[in-house]
Amino acid sequence: MNLAKNNAVQPSIALVDEIIQGSGGKVGEWIKRPMVLRLKREIYAYKEMQEKLALELERAREENQKLRNLSYTDELTKIPNRRAFKEFAAREWRLALREKKPLSLIMVDIDFFKKFNDSLGHQQGDSCLIKVAQTMSGLIHRPEDIVARIGGEEFAVVLGNTGQEKAPMLAEKLRAMVEKMRCQHIFSEVSDVVTISVGVSSIFPSRLNSLEQLIENADKALYLAKDNGRNRVESLSVD
Repeated sequence: MNLAKNNAVQPSIALVDEIIQGSGGKVGEWIKRPMVLRLKREIYAYKEMQEKLALELERAREENQKLRNLSYTDELTKIPNRRAFKEFAAREWRLALREKKPLSLIMVDIDFFKKFNDSLGHQQGDSCLIKVAQTMSGLIHRPEDIVARIGGEEFAVVLGNTGQEKAPMLAEKLRAMVEKMRCQHIFSEVSDVVTISVGVSSIFPSRLNSLEQLIENADKALYLAKDNGRNRVESLSVD
């Protein structure tokens, strides 16, 4: 780490060195006085203290950043958590409102996951959650998009600058990719492998609607997908 030298300290040290190394009988005798030598030691000690403080400050900043990253990451799946989802969605809402662009939200629920977890155990359940999270994250690459785990077996996908034409298509890709994992689920009532139900909602943010409406409609679409047989995608748009 490059530390900026204290401008006030450097001239002081140079001045003391110049006096000490100077010639002349009277000056030479004067600089030998303990007070002057002590001053030089104190200046060097002050400089060393400043450098140590700068190092400690940088380390503290790095630790704070690590803690912040952890607070926004789901411990199990290592993808963004519910807190990250809320802040990201709010930020994308403001951006879409300002730039008059569409915003879409995909809500995902693993079908009959409780039966999977109860029958095979939490270790297998955790492994399933990790695989689903990794599979969906592999399809999301843009900086204006995010995949987050917002509950036990619930996930959310925010799609910036994406409207009702493209969002359902991406949602169907997510559904198909999870099914293609071929993760055996003999306790499912819709398939012999792990599947997901997906709800999609799209909106053009304005002063007449809200992010809460977008989330509510995506939830409604998800429950519609469950009611209509699961392992499917349903869409609802906000006017």
